[in-house]
Amino acid sequence: MPNVHGGAKPISTGFLKQIQNNLRLDTRQFEDLAECPLKPEEYESIIRDKLRT
Repeated sequence: MPNVHGGAKPISTGFLKQIQNNLRLDTRQFEDLAECPLKPEEYESIIRDKLRT
């Protein structure tokens, strides 16, 4: 996943993984979210599906 942001230092992989886990996304879904093709409705659907299991 690209590590591009406005900060002075790179974002650590561990921190990105924490965010991914908190959002309950797999790697592909998290990359889509960060690169913006994941729409809010799609994220909501992913979370609703996971909460059912």
